[in-house]
Amino acid sequence: MRKYLLFHIKDSLPQIILFIVITLISCFSLSIDGYIHHNTYYNYDSPENNPITMIAVIGIALSIGVPIIEFSYRMRKITIDQMYSFPIKREKIFLAHYITGFIKILIPVTVAVIYFLIDLSFKEHLFDVFYLIPFYFSLLGTLLFGYSFVTFIFMRGNTVGDGLINILFGIFFIPAIIAVITYHQPYSYPTNMKDFFNIDFGDGIIFKPVVDIIEYFEGEMEWFALSQIKHTNQYLELPHFSADSFGWLIFHAICGVASFVLSIVLVKKDKSENSMGISNSWFSYKIMIPVYLFVISYTAIDVEFIAWLFILIGGFLMYVIYRRTLKIKIIDVVMIVACVFCGLIISSIIESLIPQREPIYEMATNFIQFVNWRI
Repeated sequence: MRKYLLFHIKDSLPQIILFIVITLISCFSLSIDGYIHHNTYYNYDSPENNPITMIAVIGIALSIGVPIIEFSYRMRKITIDQMYSFPIKREKIFLAHYITGFIKILIPVTVAVIYFLIDLSFKEHLFDVFYLIPFYFSLLGTLLFGYSFVTFIFMRGNTVGDGLINILFGIFFIPAIIAVITYHQPYSYPTNMKDFFNIDFGDGIIFKPVVDIIEYFEGEMEWFALSQIKHTNQYLELPHFSADSFGWLIFHAICGVASFVLSIVLVKKDKSENSMGISNSWFSYKIMIPVYLFVISYTAIDVEFIAWLFILIGGFLMYVIYRRTLKIKIIDVVMIVACVFCGLIISSIIESLIPQREPIYEMATNFIQFVNWRI
């Protein structure tokens, strides 16, 4: 494996150089305008163009794009036959590409951090630059979770097109489940399902921890400068990493580790003849299409009748993409109709029961308020 890993890294050098060039151009485009905004009306300076967001965006883009580059070899019969003819186990080939892929993320992100550290040392700014270092290590950890998840879900497709659709479906799969949990609420009372479960649609996205650390470290870098401005007319809180953010970080870390382990387990069962064939994995269309049809129907009970026709047509088109033929199976038609009507019926029943459940929400809210008061 070591020889193959070194060979693959060497073979990937042109790509790494290209990523570094794109990274430097992106960083320069942000830094060219400087890091201080002068308010002429109140005559004060404030920090501007915080580099943290740019570094994180570069990392997220690479975490999504690199798995497509590294593992598309599985989706072409010629390359997969060649790969699996090597005297090396399939899981070791996977590990070599996985490690190389993360190196392709690590180097540009590191270059971006070094660029801003050097640039900030020569330019006037109001940032606490020290926080770039812990941000860098925190970012790499959270990007690793996202990279592992995207790698796993992309590899469940047998073609590049199926893999790309899997990434799109996979990233929003957990948010779709959250949308079902939080959709209905007792409108006549302030407490709703979102507040009760303390979750939001965006919490389920695999890169949510990256967003949380951006907010935290941006706040840390800018807090002192902003706290000195008297004309903000608002109380500036100290940045903090909430318990909810930490909980979702743990959740997405588990998803990342599980994705990596499942990738290792399933790659052992890879068959080269499946390449470019129908993507029948349970982590692909087979589960994704029914779930999304149910979620859309569940959250669309108030739309016009014509919208339901579009939902049914959308389901049909997704199965056409899945089967790669207009002649989809009877079970597919049954699944489309069942998921759409189950979503509609279940959502209608829950909505009709909400007024009767209002006392439960009121009781739960009163209990939570009592506990908070006692604390």
